[in-house]
Amino acid sequence: MQYKLVAALLCALCTLSAMPIRQAPGLEQVVVWERTAGTAPRPQAFSPQDARLGFVFGPLTPDNCDFSGVPDIELYDVYYSDELGVPDIDGEFVSVSCTYPRDWPASGACNVARVDLRFGGGRTVSAVEVMSFVTGGRNARASWVAHSVDGNLNTHSTMGSTGEVERLRLTFRFFELVTGRPGRQGDNRLCRM
Repeated sequence: MQYKLVAALLCALCTLSAMPIRQAPGLEQVVVWERTAGTAPRPQAFSPQDARLGFVFGPLTPDNCDFSGVPDIELYDVYYSDELGVPDIDGEFVSVSCTYPRDWPASGACNVARVDLRFGGGRTVSAVEVMSFVTGGRNARASWVAHSVDGNLNTHSTMGSTGEVERLRLTFRFFELVTGRPGRQGDNRLCRM
C-alpha cells in the first residue's frame, strides 16, 4: 500500500513539474544525431523556436522535410509531441519521424543515434527513454530502439521502411526537464505506471 502511494506521488510530481521543451530556460538547440552510412552520425540542429519543429501534415517530400538521410528518399520530420508522438507545439517530448520506401534487402531507415538538448554554458541533456515508436517493413530492427538512448553515438536505431506504415517514428523523453535533476536511463519510468 505504501509503495503505491509513493509511486502515485512521484507520478504527480513528474506531471506537475513538466514543461514544454521549447520553453526550457536556456535551451539553445535541439539536436538529432542521424546515421545514414559512413562512420559517424551527422548532427541535425534546430533552434527551440524553429518552425521546422512543428509537424509536417501530409506526405513528406524533399521540399518540406526537415532533413534527409538518403537524399530525396529517406525524409525526416522532427517535432514536439506528446508521449505517443501526437504533434503538440507545447509538448514535453521530441518525436523523430521518417519515410523510407525501400524494404528488404535495403537496410532500414530512421537511424537515430541520439537526441540532445543543448543549453547555454555548454550543458547538454540527452534523451533517456523512448516513450513510443513505430517500425515497418522486413528491415526493421525493433530490438535496436534502445540504441537511440544508450548514449553511444556508434549505435543507432533502425526502424525499417514505410509502405505498410505511413511513417516510422521514435518519441523521446528528457528526464532532467521533468525532475530538474540529472537522470540515469530508466529513472523516469516511475512516471509511466
